[in-house]
Amino acid sequence: MAITERKEKEKLALKTKILEAAEKLMAEKGFENLSMRKIAKEIDYSPTTIYRFFKDKNDLLSTIISRNHIEITKRFQKVLENEALSPFEKLKQLIKEYIKFGIEYTDTYKLYADLCRLEIIDNGLYEIINGKQYRIFRSWQEQIELLIKSGEFTDKKSIDIILLIWHTTHGFISNRITLQDFPWKSDEEEMEQIIEMIFNGIRK
Repeated sequence: MAITERKEKEKLALKTKILEAAEKLMAEKGFENLSMRKIAKEIDYSPTTIYRFFKDKNDLLSTIISRNHIEITKRFQKVLENEALSPFEKLKQLIKEYIKFGIEYTDTYKLYADLCRLEIIDNGLYEIINGKQYRIFRSWQEQIELLIKSGEFTDKKSIDIILLIWHTTHGFISNRITLQDFPWKSDEEEMEQIIEMIFNGIRK
C-alpha cells in the first residue's frame, strides 16, 4: 500500500472515530452540552485534531446527519430495487429497515429524536435538522399512494397514513431503546406484530 493511500485510510478512520464519539456524547448529554474538547477527551486526542476535520460543532452535526441519512437511504433503495416485491411488501420491508436502523444505531436515533422537527410541506413529511430539510419517508409515501390507488388501503390521505406509521414505529423504537430490561420478544417477532397492527387499521 502506498504511503499516500495509507495516510488517507488513517485520516478516514480517525474522522469516523470522531463522529462516533460525538454521536455517543450527544446521545448521553445532548447536543447543547457537546464540545470539541469533550470529544477530544473521549478519543484521547487534542481539540486541535478535531478542528482539522470540522470547523465547528454545527459542521460536525451536519456531517453526522448526512452520513446517517445516506445509510438509511441505501437500505431503502435496496428494498425499492427488488422487483419481486409488491408495493405492500415493499412498504412492509421499508418499515422494517427503519425499525432495524433505530434499534441498531441507538445513539444516532436518540440524537435524531432530540434534534428533528417534522413538518408537512406540499403534502410530504420532511425532517428539519439544523436548518436542513430531509425527506426519509418519501419512499413510504410513494408505496402508500400506489396502495390507495389500487384500493388495497383505505381512502385516507397518504400523509395521514405516513404519520400513523411514523407515530407507531417511533414509539416502538424509543421503547426498545429505553426499556431494555422489558421482556421483549425477538426483534423480528416484535416488528411483525407492530406492522400487523398498523396494517389492520389501514387495509380494506
